[in-house]
Amino acid sequence: MDHDTTWQLVTRAAQIASAPGLESELSPTRRPALFLFEATVPLTELEGFNPDFYVDITDVWETKVAALKAFGRAQSFLVDWYTDVARQRAFQAQRLSGRAQIRYAEAFERTSPWVGSRLPMDDV
Repeated sequence: MDHDTTWQLVTRAAQIASAPGLESELSPTRRPALFLFEATVPLTELEGFNPDFYVDITDVWETKVAALKAFGRAQSFLVDWYTDVARQRAFQAQRLSGRAQIRYAEAFERTSPWVGSRLPMDDV
């Protein structure tokens, strides 16, 4: 429930901050790119999560594990769940990118279209 509420507040704040004509002392800003994280591990795809953005977190994996352990006994299962998911996402990221060195990855879902002057081709 807290994740859903946070998402609603963040998207509304981004919408209002970028609205021209809104009575405010501040000028409108460009609407930021927002990304959803898979907060419903291990059932993310069953919840409708459709990852289209992967980040290699191999270099910071130990920090991630330490953060998960900080949740304490109430959610001690998170370390095992996120380890399995991070390895699965790494496998997907390896196949999508050809970067075999990725050991742990996180997946995100974009919430707005990408706009650019060229296709976002990887220059590797």
